[in-house]
Amino acid sequence: MFLGIKLPPFLESCLYLLLTPAVSIATSLPDDSHIVFDDMPLASSEALEADALANYTWGYFLSLDSSSELEHVVERYVTSLELDPGSEFLVKELLDAWAFTGRQYENKQILSRLSELARSRPDAVSLNLVVANAYIMDHQYAVAEQLLLDLFARTRWTEPFVIRELVICYIGSNKIKKAHRLLQQATSRKRFSGEFVVEHIAAVFYNSLGNTAEFRVPDKDKLKYQELAYEHAIKAADSAKAKRVMDSYGELMVLTAVLLHGNYTSNAISLLSHLPEWGLETEKSREILAECYESIGRPADALEIWRKLSETNPFNPNYHIRMGYLFKHFQRHRDALQEYKIAYQYRPTRELAYEIAVLYLNLDHPEEALPYALESPAERLSSWLLQSYVYQSLGQEERALAALANAKNLAVIPNESDAVRSNYYRSVATLSHSLNKIDDAVSSLEKALELEPNDPEMNNFLGYLLAEEDKDLARAETLIRTALKFDPGNVAYLDSLAWVFFKQGKFRKAAIYIEQAIARQKNEFDSIIFNHAGDIFHALGDDVKAQKYRTEALKYKNDSPDGPSKEVGEPAP
Repeated sequence: MFLGIKLPPFLESCLYLLLTPAVSIATSLPDDSHIVFDDMPLASSEALEADALANYTWGYFLSLDSSSELEHVVERYVTSLELDPGSEFLVKELLDAWAFTGRQYENKQILSRLSELARSRPDAVSLNLVVANAYIMDHQYAVAEQLLLDLFARTRWTEPFVIRELVICYIGSNKIKKAHRLLQQATSRKRFSGEFVVEHIAAVFYNSLGNTAEFRVPDKDKLKYQELAYEHAIKAADSAKAKRVMDSYGELMVLTAVLLHGNYTSNAISLLSHLPEWGLETEKSREILAECYESIGRPADALEIWRKLSETNPFNPNYHIRMGYLFKHFQRHRDALQEYKIAYQYRPTRELAYEIAVLYLNLDHPEEALPYALESPAERLSSWLLQSYVYQSLGQEERALAALANAKNLAVIPNESDAVRSNYYRSVATLSHSLNKIDDAVSSLEKALELEPNDPEMNNFLGYLLAEEDKDLARAETLIRTALKFDPGNVAYLDSLAWVFFKQGKFRKAAIYIEQAIARQKNEFDSIIFNHAGDIFHALGDDVKAQKYRTEALKYKNDSPDGPSKEVGEPAP
């Protein structure tokens, strides 16, 4: 091992001789030694290797010099490879340096020299593959195909990388049938079945056929190709895990993408979990792993990964946002609030302001929620609902209604879910009712029911308002019975039906349902229900019971529960 680079044994020994001063070697020899290094002639092959190493070393030290041009490094590596074209190590080092320039295929002189070298050494498989890939990237598919076919004729079915590059070449030149035929032949052979390189390119190829419009595959065949893609992706993943050490992070990420596209999330997780032991784990791969855990319902595992990522990079707001979202999942609202506020420091968006306001409101801190609610996105109906809820919690009902009035135009545009829009109309109805604007409350509930006709709470609310106002009592009864159909034991709905019967003069029916409502009250007792019972039994002439229930009403005097809940919905980030 030299400077962190793994070298072949002969290169390590030669490099040591080139870089160690002769005087230090001489001082380590016995005094009577008569060894003279000039008298140790090298064979021609050894001399070429030494010269190749000298040029490589020159290029390597140039790469350490920040003032050096990368092209000079590549030049030294090419010269080195020309002296020793069969060296797999030098091919890899050249390829890494060449790719690092970002313009590896623009230098035609380098490509020309490598091509000439490859023609002179058809047995140097790696070198020929690099040249073929360079021609593919330069869109010279005919040249690349001929080179690869010659290489395939020499190696036949022994080199998986030759097959991969040939498939890539066929794809680039739009020879899809040839690529398909070659892959079918390769994957049917025992030598390549389950071999990572072949299974990987097969997964990528079939995924492209099944999921992109570029190849114009008939719809009837797309599902078949998708299934083939996932089948080969799973085999490639299994091969990667069995091999234990992988070279290409990019290849594994492409494979992960194919698996996730087919909803093979568990396979993707298994593959990603091996990246640390292969030395290929990156921040992005850990993010993908966390998202995979979330998607399969393992939020605790996801939270742990986001936590570690945030410790490594505390200034990334996305990590704090993801942690905030998961803390909400666990009903840890204070922790969620803390994470969202950290994220807001680095990225003060209106969407984050909305989330923070919701959390403050759910923690019963409307005064802290208000400034964030006012910063929420004005184009979202849910922001105005939130602002209204905050004002209601602060006891400012007129301002709450005004906030909703500002969003009136948004409510008629289906830019948010029907649930949000119906919630808007329900909120308007609740506030209008509390401010004794009954007609506005009724019209708002009608609009809410147009959006969600089977919502039991709104059916009951409208039915009760109609009964209170002695309007359309037959419809009021229908609405409340609809609510009871979805929630037969609901105390408020039973009370509403009793009240409708009372308004209709059906006192005995009213008594039956009001006593059911009273009997179903458990720890929370409602004065309105007891007041209704007092009126109903007074109408029946049973003043003893009437007085009893009116006394109970005084004991449990509170606000009417008939309006909708003020609990705020929390959308995912």
